[in-house]
Amino acid sequence: VGRVALADAATSEVWIHPSGRYAYLGTALGHDRFYVVDITDPANPVITDSVQGSMRSINDLMSTPDGKYLVYTREGAPDRKNGIGIVSLEDPAHPKEIALFTEGVTSGVHSAFVYQQPRHGTHVYLNNDATGAIHIIDINDPRKPKEVAQWRTPRTDAGRMVHDLDVQDGLAYLSAWND
Repeated sequence: VGRVALADAATSEVWIHPSGRYAYLGTALGHDRFYVVDITDPANPVITDSVQGSMRSINDLMSTPDGKYLVYTREGAPDRKNGIGIVSLEDPAHPKEIALFTEGVTSGVHSAFVYQQPRHGTHVYLNNDATGAIHIIDINDPRKPKEVAQWRTPRTDAGRMVHDLDVQDGLAYLSAWND
C-alpha cells in the first residue's frame, strides 16, 4: 500500500517497533546506516531519522519487548568496530546510540536476537562471524552491555557458521551451517 524508496542504498532488514508506528530499516553494502520510518499511515511512510556510523552492513535489528531499546548488528566495518550497537528509543522516531559491544566479535555479527525472561532479564544472543560461536550479552543495563556466556558446536572454528538464530521459551534455535 506504500513504500519508501532508497535510490542509493540496498536494504537488508526491517523491524517494527512494538507500538506499530515505526519501522527500522537496515542497509547493507556500505551505506552505513539504518533508517526510521513512520508507518502510522501505511500508504504514506515517511523517514523521520537515521542512525549512521562505520558499520557497512546492518543485517539484523530487534527491539526489547517494551520498545525502549533497539539492538542492531554491525558487520564489515572498516574501523573493525563490528559487533552490536544499542540505541535508546525514548523517542522511537529519533533513536540515540547509547552503547557498542565489540569485545571478541570484531570480525562481525550477522544475526542477533533479543530475549527477555523474568528470572534473568534481557540478553542478546549473537553470532560471531569469525568463530561461529554464540555470545550471550547481558543488556539489563543497556548502556553497559557485558558478555555472560558463549556456546559453540564441538568442532574447530573453521567452517562453523551460525547464519540466524531465534530464542523461544528458553531454547535457542540455530541455523548452523555445516553442523
